[in-house]
Amino acid sequence: EQQGMCPVCDQKITKLSGWHSHHIVWRVHGGSDGLHNRVLLHPTCHQQVHCRGLHVEKPRLVSQGV
Repeated sequence: EQQGMCPVCDQKITKLSGWHSHHIVWRVHGGSDGLHNRVLLHPTCHQQVHCRGLHVEKPRLVSQGV
């Protein structure tokens, strides 16, 4: 779904960069652990989301016409 990209910085997530699983609706606010409520972020991007109170949305698949 994410196409290997971080939705915060729009850069590729790799083994070298690492990743964190972020809850879109935080668990302390009633969010679930389901995949529909989680997105992968770079560790530094994840830190920025929590420190700055940034909002993250799950990327949407864009269908490509033939």
